[in-house]
Amino acid sequence: YLPQISSIFPKIDIDKALKSLQKNGYYLGVKLSPSVLQKILDFAYSAEMKTDSDPEIKFTYAEKNKAEIKYQQDIIMANYVDPSSRCDAIKHLETDPKLLEIAVKYLGSNPIHIRTILGWCFPANSDTYQKLGKWGVPITSFHCDLDDYRTLKFFFYFTDVDESSGAHICIRGSHNKRNFRHYLYRSHSDRSIIDYYGIENVVPICGEAGFGFAEDPFCFHRGTPPIAKPRLMLQILYALNDHSI
Repeated sequence: YLPQISSIFPKIDIDKALKSLQKNGYYLGVKLSPSVLQKILDFAYSAEMKTDSDPEIKFTYAEKNKAEIKYQQDIIMANYVDPSSRCDAIKHLETDPKLLEIAVKYLGSNPIHIRTILGWCFPANSDTYQKLGKWGVPITSFHCDLDDYRTLKFFFYFTDVDESSGAHICIRGSHNKRNFRHYLYRSHSDRSIIDYYGIENVVPICGEAGFGFAEDPFCFHRGTPPIAKPRLMLQILYALNDHSI
């Protein structure tokens, strides 16, 4: 099943990754090489992207301010269309042997690649993001993903990310622990999550450009709107079944 290509991540400890995923719901030991990081940044700064709110709004990173003037709206999120077919380095990540080995062993069977998303979140306050709707991206309320009953997602930051620039937040161990209400509703307030899991299990995931991590999307998690600077992030999702077919 695993493709005959060399891994970008020769130093990943597979057993350590699996133990962390099983216990915590995430594994933080993934890091891109400078060359792969630069290849994807070169693509991101030159390729055209579009907004979710209006797919007809297309622009490059350098054209963002002009696009806001042209279309008379603030642009706070934008994604690249089918980035893996347009960037060999992203395609290599999708089929990387070490990432796939983690996915196979964690999910218990050969996974299906569901989707890859490369996109920007630009600085704005929480109210601006919330106006996009309850399920805008990044989703700013705690939730779990329900693409399939077994999934695994890999994330990579392509900008330096701290708690003021779009950190992903995960609730440690929440993939293994639920109360009844958590099964009934997908989205929950910060207060209800903290009251149940404890503030010590709220984990903001920060890192420099090139930092990556794996996460079981059944863990409660949420995005945070970047305030200080834009965030560029890649997401690669694997599952046992593709329910979109």
